[in-house]
Amino acid sequence: MTTIGVDVSRAQAPSRCDWGRAYADGVRFAWVKGSEGAGGPGAYVDPSAAEHLERIRRTRIISGVYHFARPDNRFAASPNGYANGVLEGEHAATTAVMLGAAWAGSLPVALDLEKYTPRELGITDEQRGAFVLGMVNTVEQRLGRLPVIYTGANYWGYQMPASLAGELHERGVPLWLVNYEKASQPSTSIPDWPWSFWQRSGGGDFVTRPPIDGLPHPIDQNSYRGTMAELRGLAGCCGA
Repeated sequence: MTTIGVDVSRAQAPSRCDWGRAYADGVRFAWVKGSEGAGGPGAYVDPSAAEHLERIRRTRIISGVYHFARPDNRFAASPNGYANGVLEGEHAATTAVMLGAAWAGSLPVALDLEKYTPRELGITDEQRGAFVLGMVNTVEQRLGRLPVIYTGANYWGYQMPASLAGELHERGVPLWLVNYEKASQPSTSIPDWPWSFWQRSGGGDFVTRPPIDGLPHPIDQNSYRGTMAELRGLAGCCGA
């Protein structure tokens, strides 16, 4: 069984999103872009995040925030993968707290890994893996909850050490797999790491999915591999 959700950012104007109609059309969860890159002066927080979350919380849709990771920027400044990941994990956790999306009732913070680190920088798979662990460990330490990892099979296979997927799966880190296709199941996955969430449409592929009532923009559509009760459990929710 799958449960349907979406993810949004400033690309979708909050004022044009009718989340009550989206709920009636089957949407049960939504991730909102919260942060990007590292913290400190000039740290990026999506300017639409607070309003998106406030509007979603008026409904029964379960919400959470995601952090867009920038290993390309971090490794351009320093080769220390783990320390780079800590910087991003701190910003992700701090933003989630600021937006009221860090505790029970919200989805775990999702860490979006899709930016490639250029090979010409001489960064190894092990350094990239350390970056991921720095983020995961920092978010867990700060918030007391493991994050979700968003990534694709091609990205993961090209950028990460082979053992990392199994390690994260054993720790209980959920995988949010991106793979745009019309199939009922993604045709490619990451070995040793079954997906929990699947982003099944987005980018140039928006037109392959029927539109969602109340959400007029092109929008990423997702599935959760589980029941609504299991999704509420992941979010730490209680009741119906």
